Order: sequence, then C-alpha cells, then structure tokens
Amino acid sequence: MRKIQSLVFTLSFLCLLFSCADQTDVGSGLLGSEDLEVTFTDDFDIVFTQIAPTPLTQSRALNADRTHSLGTLTSAAFGESSASFYVIPTVAANTIAPDFRGSFLDSIALTFQVDTSSLYGNPLAFHDIEVFELEERIVDLDTILTDQTFSIKDEPLGVVNRFVPGFLDSILLLDSDGDTMYAPNVLRIPLNRTRFGFGQKIFSDTLNNNTAEGLNSILNGFYVRSTSNNSLLQLNLNDAFSSLIFYYRDSSLTNQNYPYRFDDLRPQNFSYDISGSEVEQNIATPTPDGLFYLQGQAGTTIEIDISDVKQKFDDPFINFASVEIFVQQDGLFDNALFPYPQALDLFVYTENGDFIPVIDLGIGQIGGQTAGVFDGEAIEDGNSVIFKYEMNITNHLKEIFKDTQPSKLYLIVRDRVQTPNSLILYGPDHPTLGAKLKLTYTKS
Repeated sequence: MRKIQSLVFTLSFLCLLFSCADQTDVGSGLLGSEDLEVTFTDDFDIVFTQIAPTPLTQSRALNADRTHSLGTLTSAAFGESSASFYVIPTVAANTIAPDFRGSFLDSIALTFQVDTSSLYGNPLAFHDIEVFELEERIVDLDTILTDQTFSIKDEPLGVVNRFVPGFLDSILLLDSDGDTMYAPNVLRIPLNRTRFGFGQKIFSDTLNNNTAEGLNSILNGFYVRSTSNNSLLQLNLNDAFSSLIFYYRDSSLTNQNYPYRFDDLRPQNFSYDISGSEVEQNIATPTPDGLFYLQGQAGTTIEIDISDVKQKFDDPFINFASVEIFVQQDGLFDNALFPYPQALDLFVYTENGDFIPVIDLGIGQIGGQTAGVFDGEAIEDGNSVIFKYEMNITNHLKEIFKDTQPSKLYLIVRDRVQTPNSLILYGPDHPTLGAKLKLTYTKS
C-alpha cells in the first residue's frame, strides 16, 4: 500500500511540475491544420553591463557543506583578491569531551584537510598562513556578509610559512584512541605555546570544556588568512582531520589527543581591489571589442538585458530560446592553472528583491538535476578550439512575454561561494564571437 501511495505522490508531483513549465518543443497539432513554419533568429540587441564585486550573504546552513578558500590572487584583468575565513571550535553533537582532570596539556594545533582536487592557481606557490584569536563572539549571528570583518587580537597565535600542499605526501597522526594513522594533505598550524592561554583555560575548565555552549563562553574562535603568489587552497572543514586538536598526557602519562570540531557557522571573507585593473576600466568605459569579466565567489558579475526581444516580437510561439556566450580565446590565462568554471548560471531579481534562478535552471534545481544544465563546452572551429556556454531560457522568455518575469538577467559562476574560477567573455559587440540571444519559434 505504501508503494502505491508513493507512486501516486510521485506522479502527482511530476504532473504539477510540468504543468508549471511549458514544453520546449511545440507539437503541430496545437495549431490545427494551419501551415507551420519554424524560424530561427538571433537578431537582437542585447546589452551587457559589468557589475563590480558585491558582498554576498552567508549563513550557517549555506556554509556548512562547502569547501573554504584560502589565499590571494593577482592579475592585470581582475586586480587583487583574497580569501580568508573564521572558524569556531565546538563539541560535536552526540559526543562527549574527555575528562581532562589529572592530565597535562602538551600542545595545541589547528588542522585543515586540503582538497587537492580543486586547487586554483599555482599549485606550487608558497602560502604564508597566520591564525588569530577572535575577540568578539560571532557564533550567535544568523547571517554574515562576505566582506564583513571581526575584531581579532594583534599577535597571531600560530604561523606557518612557505606551505605547499603535498599531492602525494601524508603526515603521521595519533587519533583519540592512541592509534596512529596517516592523513594526506593536511594543513597543520601549531599554536604558539606562549600565547595559548585560552588552551589552558579550556583544558582546566571541566564545567565548560565538554559542551558547545560552555566552550563558546571561553573561546570565540579563530581567523585564518594566507598570503600567496596567485594560489588558492581549498579546505574541507567537514573532514575528520579538520579540527582544533588538544595533545595531552592523561593521568597515566599516556599520550592522547582530542579534536574539537568546527561549528557550522564558518564565514568566508572575500576582499577585492580592482584599482587599475581591466575590470575597473570596463566598468567606467566598456571595451570596444566587448570584453566582460566574470568571477566566482563575491567577484564581478554581468547583467544581461534582453528586453529588445519584446520590441521585435509580440508574444511569439516559442520553441526554444537560449543565451550563447563565448570565452576570450587569446590565452591571457593558463587554463591548466586557472580552469574555466564547469557551469554558469542565470539569475534574476524579483520585485521583492530576492535573487533567484531563471525558471529553466530552477526546474533542474527542484528535481536535483543541475548536471549538464548551463555547462560550458569546447567546440572546434577550423584549426582552433573555442569554449562556449549556452543557457536554455525557453520557459523564462515565455514568462517575459507574459510580464511575469524580468528581462534583466544576471550571469554568475555556478556554486560561486566555493568556486573561485574566473574568465573573460566576449560581449555582444564582438565581430565574430559576440554573445547572442537565440530564438527558434513557430509561425503560421
């Protein structure tokens, strides 16, 4: 019986979903016996506008499952940018911290699992990393902007210089049960013994060191930053090796360690300086050949105005519509070190100010099927390879003609908070690879 109910529910949901979105392909039976002509055009005056880096809103829920970036980037095209973050140690749910009474604190370290599969920039660049203690409590905040900063102590608690992620290296660790294990690609930052007064306080405060609330009353958290030569580390803060680790000897003088994991509130801080960059020039005066600049995270975005389609058509019978955009081909960036983002997304602002995906992308998100939606692809053009993105906006364009959706679209990088990838795109003014609104429609 439950299987039948589940099947009925699924079928009902699918019927509801597809009743809200028109089919992309139109059957001739809808027009009776009239003669049909399928027509294609891309003769529209679409307008690109460069948008400067804009802070994003982040929350505990948004940051919990994402990798975190750490490092700095510099280029003539985008200027300078940096990524840092805050972490708050906590006692993980359904766990009990050990009773440290009678034990001796040896050392403390912050450790982060490095995701070497998603490094961005020079993988061999040195990172000079610093850790500071937070002076203000942030664990109770609901939302935080990506350019928001908090008070930290003047002197760093820990410093690691010339760190380079080891793709094949591993380090020997001792787990909380006294067993040894090898952890690959771990960034380990020892905290300075002369300055970790908070550590001894936590270690000695047996009333508060075994609950999240108690721990947060003792320690506000840490700020982690890095200076690097065009390189961003990607850190997995959900990994078991990402934690604040207390190394100690118990009452029997046996070496032990206990890892305090991190609270789900892990705000990133992104800073941008576009002074003197091509982006700054393009915001003031668009380039003659129509170059536009797109960044992940809280970097530059692009507004695309397609309102001209309503000037040239009066509610056409739309079969398919898409926005096609090409990537600049002259090799300003090494695509091996700075790969293009896998996918781009189109969003719109609602009348209420909400920033939401266009209908066609939203349908994929509701169904959990965003793979292949708005992905980029390499195409051959004679002896060269051109990289392009084509984004289906069929259902969104139909709603534009009904005046229920805006005609200004905003181009962003997919999963941009955790995706630093940047690229330069040809705008609609480029003579051969200009961006286009492509429309296939049926007329009788």
